[in-house]
Amino acid sequence: TPGGAETIMAMPLGLPQIGDGATGYAVQVSPATAHLRATLSDGHTQAVTPQVVAGRRYAAFVVPDALRLVRLTWLTASGQEIASTAALPQYGYTQFQP
Repeated sequence: TPGGAETIMAMPLGLPQIGDGATGYAVQVSPATAHLRATLSDGHTQAVTPQVVAGRRYAAFVVPDALRLVRLTWLTASGQEIASTAALPQYGYTQFQP
């Protein structure tokens, strides 16, 4: 993954040419992040708990092609918002400094 405090990567999954696809997101998070909340275009949210992979903390989730990711919110263990962004990649990656 590219270096950075919070790196948001978007990866196409499945076979979009036949309408059976999705976008996978992997988000590198800081130690202060206990949960990541993904808000989708239909208003639903997904709460993701970061995991340690190769010494780095990541949160990962999938968004079906029928929807899109509209906001990510970083939360502490007590539910306090650390940061939030709507500047999200549809593919590739972006870096975010909370």
